[in-house]
Amino acid sequence: MLKRSQVTDKDQLTILLKEMDLLQKVFDKYDDWIFKTRGGCITAVLALISISFSKLQTDLRFLAVLLPLISWVLEGMIRWDHWYGYVQRYFTISKFLNGNEPPDLYVYDLKNYMGEKTTRPSGGRGVIRSSFGKLEPAIFYGFILLLCLLSMAVRI
Repeated sequence: MLKRSQVTDKDQLTILLKEMDLLQKVFDKYDDWIFKTRGGCITAVLALISISFSKLQTDLRFLAVLLPLISWVLEGMIRWDHWYGYVQRYFTISKFLNGNEPPDLYVYDLKNYMGEKTTRPSGGRGVIRSSFGKLEPAIFYGFILLLCLLSMAVRI
């Protein structure tokens, strides 16, 4: 008959370090998604603007204005739905390993469901701000939106 084994402190440390490694791979995956979203946005906007300036008499610049807004919302949703919970778990493990957290941290609890802390603030404003209110995406998509608006101002 199999006997249930006790997880020692050394085993728990090994498991948590492995979990941090897995979380880093998740961050890399989401960063790749965000990079592809931004690249696709630039490609589509420039394609729509160039088609509008060609001799096809088709004005698709109004669609080009919508693309940065849609891409910004998509990037924010990636952060809101997936990325934020993993960041909270990463910080929880980091605090635990540095000795700043109580010793009752559960292993293999990716979104910290077993702990008493929730991964998202109850009000939700902090999550919204950290998902949609980042400065880098706002500047990036704002610049592309400005490019689209300038292309609409130019009549050829």
